[in-house]
Amino acid sequence: MGMNKAKTIMLLGLGFGLGAVVLLIPGRRVAAAGVAAVKVINTPLSVQDVVNQPFEAQCNGQFLSSSEAQCQVAVPAGKQLVIETVTGRVSVPVGVKVRDFTLTSTGGGAFVQNSFVTTFMATDVAEDVFALAQPARIYVDQKTSILLSVICNGKGPGVASVTLSGHLVNVP
Repeated sequence: MGMNKAKTIMLLGLGFGLGAVVLLIPGRRVAAAGVAAVKVINTPLSVQDVVNQPFEAQCNGQFLSSSEAQCQVAVPAGKQLVIETVTGRVSVPVGVKVRDFTLTSTGGGAFVQNSFVTTFMATDVAEDVFALAQPARIYVDQKTSILLSVICNGKGPGVASVTLSGHLVNVP
C-alpha cells in the first residue's frame, strides 16, 4: 500500500510538471472551450488635459457704514474653477457678530449660493475677530464671477478677507 501511494504521488507530480512545461512553451495558445481569443493592441487614447492648474485668489471687502461687505473674483475664459478650500477672516467692532458668509457662483449653468459658518476667535483691542476654514468642492463656470458676501448684525467699520484655493481645468 505504501508503494502504490508513492507511485500515485509521483505520477501526479509528473503530470503537473508536464502541464507546466506545455504552458510555458513560447507561441503556444491555450483557450478554454467556448471562449473567443482576445487580441490586445496598444492604442493611444484621447485623454482630456487633466493637469491641474493651481489657483488661489484673495478677495477683500470693507464694512464702512453698512452691515455688509462684498468682493468678486473672476474666472477666466476657457477654464472651469474647482474651489477646494475657502478660508476667511472677518474683523468687526466688538459685539457685532457675523450673521451670514456666502459664496455665490454659477456652476453647470445654475446660479448657486454656498453658505459657510464662521467661528469667533478673539477680541483684539476694539474688534472681534471671526474666522473660517472649510474644505469644499465647488465648480464655477468659465467667464463668470464669484460674489463673496459677509453680512453682520451691526454696522462697521470692519474688514472681511477671503482666500479661495483650488485649480483650473481647461474647458472647450
